[in-house]
Amino acid sequence: MLRRYTKVWLDKRIGELNRGDGRRVIDEGLITGIRTSPVHGPELPKPESKMKPILTQDEIKLLMFEAY
Repeated sequence: MLRRYTKVWLDKRIGELNRGDGRRVIDEGLITGIRTSPVHGPELPKPESKMKPILTQDEIKLLMFEAY
């Protein structure tokens, strides 16, 4: 049943879906009994930072101690 109302979503990547897509399905009354948008839950993995910190915590503490 869900596929019938979200068929246009199959051609989109998950990152291209937005709350408006989910809201349209709910607002048109195609799917009832849902309080939140179907696209509200999915989260994309966040890329990890590849940069190393400039100073370590010990170096920061030493710098702060010396500056004081």
